[in-house]
Amino acid sequence: GYTRPCCNAAEAAERSVFNPGEDQLSLTWRMKNFTIPSRRTIYVDVGFNFPDGEDSYFVVAGYPLVDQPRMLHHYVLDGCSQRFRESEVGVPRFGFSTSGSGCGIKLGGFAAWAPGVQEIFGLDRYTALPVGRAVGIEAVRVNVHYTNGDKYPGTMAQDGIQLFLTRSPRKYVQLNTPIMQIGINHFMHIPAKRRRFFVTRTCTVKDVCTDKKATCVAEAAAGFCARDTKGLCQRTCGHCRGFSESQPLKIKGSWYHAHLLGSEMYQVLVRKDDDCVVDLASQPKWYVDDQAIFSLETQNLTIAPGDTIQSTCVFNSMGRDHDTVMGVSTFDEMCFATLVTTHVADGLDLRKMKYALGCEDEGGDIWTGEFKVADDARYVSYLHPIEEAIDTYSAGDFGKSGLKKTHMVASRLKSFITAVEAYDGNGDCNLNRNELLRAVPTLNAWEISLACIVTGVKCDVGFGVLELLSFLDTLGKGRSSKMLAIVEGAAAYEQTLRFQASYRRVTGNLALANCSEGWLPTPSGKCISAIQSLPATNNFLQDAEAECSRFGGGAHLPVLSDELQVMEFILASGLVTKNWGSTLLGLKRKLLPANRSAWSWVDDTPVNFTLWASGEPRNNQQSNEFAVCLGAESGENPVWYVALPHQCGTHFFCQRDHQGDSRQHPIQNAENVLGNLKDLVMKAWHRQAAVPTRCNIQVPRSEVLPQRMLPPKCNTTWSPNSRVTKSCIDRVVVEMTVDGVDYAQLSDDVSLLAAFKQKVQEKVAAAAGPPITPEHVSVTLSAGSVLITAVVTPPRGTTADAVQSAIESREELPVVMAVALSAVDGLSRVMTGPKISVGNLSVRKWGTASSGHKRHSLVSGSVPLPAASVMVVLVSSLAVLALKEETGSSYTPNLALVS
Repeated sequence: GYTRPCCNAAEAAERSVFNPGEDQLSLTWRMKNFTIPSRRTIYVDVGFNFPDGEDSYFVVAGYPLVDQPRMLHHYVLDGCSQRFRESEVGVPRFGFSTSGSGCGIKLGGFAAWAPGVQEIFGLDRYTALPVGRAVGIEAVRVNVHYTNGDKYPGTMAQDGIQLFLTRSPRKYVQLNTPIMQIGINHFMHIPAKRRRFFVTRTCTVKDVCTDKKATCVAEAAAGFCARDTKGLCQRTCGHCRGFSESQPLKIKGSWYHAHLLGSEMYQVLVRKDDDCVVDLASQPKWYVDDQAIFSLETQNLTIAPGDTIQSTCVFNSMGRDHDTVMGVSTFDEMCFATLVTTHVADGLDLRKMKYALGCEDEGGDIWTGEFKVADDARYVSYLHPIEEAIDTYSAGDFGKSGLKKTHMVASRLKSFITAVEAYDGNGDCNLNRNELLRAVPTLNAWEISLACIVTGVKCDVGFGVLELLSFLDTLGKGRSSKMLAIVEGAAAYEQTLRFQASYRRVTGNLALANCSEGWLPTPSGKCISAIQSLPATNNFLQDAEAECSRFGGGAHLPVLSDELQVMEFILASGLVTKNWGSTLLGLKRKLLPANRSAWSWVDDTPVNFTLWASGEPRNNQQSNEFAVCLGAESGENPVWYVALPHQCGTHFFCQRDHQGDSRQHPIQNAENVLGNLKDLVMKAWHRQAAVPTRCNIQVPRSEVLPQRMLPPKCNTTWSPNSRVTKSCIDRVVVEMTVDGVDYAQLSDDVSLLAAFKQKVQEKVAAAAGPPITPEHVSVTLSAGSVLITAVVTPPRGTTADAVQSAIESREELPVVMAVALSAVDGLSRVMTGPKISVGNLSVRKWGTASSGHKRHSLVSGSVPLPAASVMVVLVSSLAVLALKEETGSSYTPNLALVS
């Protein structure tokens, strides 16, 4: 079992998260008494509404309220465009959408809590998350993951979240963009007994804020933006923020997620113009219970299109005797690596700008391998390039990962293997002419004969898997696509039959519904048929209904009248395996035009429960021409939608009540039984899927482009095992001294501390001149003597020499700084003497010895204020340590990071 360390609920009300002058609001959201099912892993969704009194609110902080630390694994939050019914607010539901439609809006890219995360959104004094009616986010859906339910049965949970809001907008918003977000991938396994098994991806960065119409500028001038609802001109209409080399994104931090085997996490940035390798808060020692956002705020790093990010998760499976799949359980694994960036908030539409950046399609695959003990994981693409990978996977949508790639069309490989096995009548793992015609009825004998001649295959012997893949090259593009669709359909059909066989074996020993032979029992007393298949014609709905009727016993298309029945059906049908995408339901519109918006189940069960997708149901179609489909991705967040019957797929299922008298009522605690049943079935299925099938083959490695990280040009002593260098980024170090402020009192006053910090940034930036802004000056504060160290990181296109020259010309800077600091509102609260003074200004390039820097003739400036001593250090702890190494000083400052 897994024991989680205790994590106290946040004392959020005592935290100072507001700026001076902001009105202060707070919301406390807790789920209503929820008995955690006695299952190893469970996911539930909980909905909450924002206050209805204002059009706009700005979330400035969010803290977890942890009621069950032994069992709470994580929260994931997304926004909803419509409010939840009051009866549903705070009521956990089993991983499915509730009445609040339009959920799925990214709250700053990826909003989540896991142990170690102190503040859910990772916001600072300058950033906030806009919500409310004005921005189309009226509610929040919280996906909650519990574990250890079987270890602590009957536990009542009231976990929740506390949000702090203001009505005052802030200048910036924050976006968390996943480079990898591998949650569920049953094709990806971590082998047992591996000390440093890695999963990695190279992302060549691109701008995702684009217009989809060439005439956007002209149409915007004509007022098009007022009715632009689909993001056709999202850049021109200001719905998102693009970026470029001249206007790069500011990197704020990195965030990682894995489960119990996660041991190391890495992200590095390689600039396209110099090949320098810059570390992005990598974690050589990473723990599942310390999943904080790792700040890069003081580094002043930026990213632009064409730069490269390498993200890597490392797993230690030495303690396991079996392979570990990528999946949802705490005892499965995941691999998330995200980049946190900041953006100007004015006009930004979070509904249209899901993430801050994207990856170029070419060369973005995910690959796996194993590090040696001494390997520096930050140079993974140099030490273990993709050409030498153990396995490669398509990246999918924003790094979610897809099928294993072992051939030029290897995403189809598994389908072809399954199709060959399904239609191979004589067991030789080849499809001869007659078998191929049965498998792909749209082919004709002439095409097959021609393919035999071109490929050299003997038609009587037949095509194996690789020969079938080569066969595609002999067909035109249109015919090839149709053949692929049919083969994949055949493979999905066969895979579902195999999954249902696993289900049947598991349920054979359980006291579930008494179903006829070949039917699958469910905990609520229903019987689900094996998968059925019919040609995709305009009469598909009527034909499917007729097929169900032929079974007798009142069989019909599926009736799903509550969430339990939905979950049961997704499991028994095999939708949970991601082998198929949608299927018919037995839900119809009433025939009378006056009741076009009313619906009824085919068995006359009242429609008191729905799972309509956003914008559904569409009521402008003829009721006898359209059907209702159930769609889902890997069993997550299923939805109903209206479509032409054949658009629901060519596979369907039938349903009927149990037979006989052995079961008159559904079993007690059906939800718990279903959870345990799912665990048993999925384990059996994974065991079966891991065993090579009879026609399994060894396929040539993928022909992929190299994704090799070159040695950085700026470090001539580089070797693969050397430490990552930051010296390739030019910086300017400004030093001076400050007296007159009590550091202890200042550091305890968070609002005053932020204002003090901001004033120092402003004056250093002003001394440097355009294009330097306060954002280019990093700031921390620490107690001790009177040293101020400011590090300025120039934006691209501006040299450190130019910044150094500008600041050196401002010999009045100490006086200007003293006057500015004395004017900070509230500074009198921390004064202890008659004056504040600033002096001993010096300026130097980063990396030069402090003994060689230039000093100015004007060395001090002061204004009346109380006396004390404060050291203002505008640099990260790394910078101070570097300074210590350069000077040989024994001085070790006590750095207190200020966010």
